[in-house]
Amino acid sequence: MLIFLTGGVRSGKSTYAEALVERLLNKEAVYIATSKKTDAEMEERIKAHKLARKEGRVPWRTLEQQQGMSTLFPSLKETDVVLLDCATNWLANELFTPPSYNWPSNWEWIVANMVDEVKALHKKVRHLIVVSNEIFQGGYEEGVTANYMKALGRFHVEIVKRADVAGEIVGGIPRLKKGQIHL
Repeated sequence: MLIFLTGGVRSGKSTYAEALVERLLNKEAVYIATSKKTDAEMEERIKAHKLARKEGRVPWRTLEQQQGMSTLFPSLKETDVVLLDCATNWLANELFTPPSYNWPSNWEWIVANMVDEVKALHKKVRHLIVVSNEIFQGGYEEGVTANYMKALGRFHVEIVKRADVAGEIVGGIPRLKKGQIHL
């Protein structure tokens, strides 16, 4: 099953996704962390996420991978339940980290490659939950920000097309827009 969850910053989407993974799980959960430790605030958020997973009812194996998800495939099993958190950071890493940085000429190729990696990851594991941020409600910016939003929007559309379940988390409450979760 492929599940796509989006929501605003601090909307409870990661917490909801982690709880969902634990309900779908057999043994060990896999957390693919895409964030980079860029400053003290991000470091604190990463620590808080790790602590929350330690306090959960199942063991988590964390794989820190900011780019190129396909390099993780050999370490994953077909029985794994995987949470990829989050696509927003992953896209920024792919777009703005050398040597791929060549904005805006290659953004469509990067998004297509990310979609292909999600499709392959989904085929590789039992369940995959992809978390992303909903950044489109504040209007569109110009320049690089608008192009980033266009790229993220395209990624969301392509993943939702393929997802069994898609929804938005608002205040920790899921609002499913596509499919249902039967546990």
